[in-house]
Amino acid sequence: QLSVQALDGELDGSGSWQGQTLNFTSRLRGLRLRTLASALPDWPADGQLAMHGQMSAPQLSLSLNDRQQRELHAELTLTGPAQARLVRLSQLQLRDGAARLEGSGDLALAGNRRFSLTATLRQLNPARWSTALADGTLNAQVTVSGNAQPLSAQIELNVDPSSHYRGLPVSAQLRGQWKDQRAQGLHLAASLGNNRLAADGALGGPQDVLNFTLAAPQLGQLGGEFAGSAQGQGKLSGKGWQLRLAGLLDIRQLRAPGGVSVEQLLLDARLPDNFDQAGQINLTLRQLRAGGWLLAQADARYQGSRPRHSLSVQARGHGPLGAFDARLAAEGGWQNGRGWQGRLTQLSNQGPLALNLDAPLTLGVVDARHWQLAGLRGKLLGAQLTVLPAPHGHGLCVQLAFSAERS
Repeated sequence: QLSVQALDGELDGSGSWQGQTLNFTSRLRGLRLRTLASALPDWPADGQLAMHGQMSAPQLSLSLNDRQQRELHAELTLTGPAQARLVRLSQLQLRDGAARLEGSGDLALAGNRRFSLTATLRQLNPARWSTALADGTLNAQVTVSGNAQPLSAQIELNVDPSSHYRGLPVSAQLRGQWKDQRAQGLHLAASLGNNRLAADGALGGPQDVLNFTLAAPQLGQLGGEFAGSAQGQGKLSGKGWQLRLAGLLDIRQLRAPGGVSVEQLLLDARLPDNFDQAGQINLTLRQLRAGGWLLAQADARYQGSRPRHSLSVQARGHGPLGAFDARLAAEGGWQNGRGWQGRLTQLSNQGPLALNLDAPLTLGVVDARHWQLAGLRGKLLGAQLTVLPAPHGHGLCVQLAFSAERS
């Protein structure tokens, strides 16, 4: 006989252990799974736990219910010799009201730890799992397989076209592979009502290209606080700092949770596959509101190649410190072994935090910890600001001299 107080509940059981054979059955009452992990549901669970079979290959059966509409049943088996140990999930069943989840899979405990999982979902209502989600009926199938060490995986997900969310048809297809820090063979086609998102290709390698198309004329169909429209198409290529975007994005009258809104966002990016060739990015923002900021108008433009380019930014609006009307302009390029070398030709702001450069300054950036600044002369909050060249020409040795001016 065994009686244990655990997880704010009780476990009472009995069984036998004879030689290499185990036979144990227990009843569970009032377990609070949330005490194991915050992501688990916070409802009292009753059920049964059983273990039986040879010690070298035990079988475990677990059944739980929340005394209402949720039930869980799982059967696990440990099989194979020590050098090829395998945990097999022969049966997984989860019921939540009308929703059903059924699945099976396995995980190798040795070698590259190969794993696989297949699951089918029927009649899931998202609103039962989160108050931020609306009512719906989702039907889906998912298959995942791969190795845990080193990590590689192949996934295929299908949300059946018979699914609905907020009374609107919803469907999705996703498949792809992850291996050697790259996503390969990607295919995504998702829709909700009149909104569509599609992507095909690969991402993560120097020569990879991911093409995408976004057609979302009615973002309000997402529910919640969403509204507006978004249209775009283009491609992502390269990896890391060499990631490149070529495409168009047009967002209008966007409303999003958290009080975020923007009347217009236009992005036109034309970066070539070869950074040594000329490209350009144009960004326009109108009436962006977020976190206590109002960006009434902003325009940014990048033009040129990696070794020689220019950047200009203009922004006007109102923030926690008051109104601002800022402008920035820079020119330069990335030099082999020397980082970014160039000049800041304009830096100004009109408003409570007034700032203005009297002349261009020289700027060099090797990385976040190594940079040079020389020739800064201007006005900050009505005071004269001067930055003298660093004595050794590198590092962070900067001298500042302020002289107040009277009008």
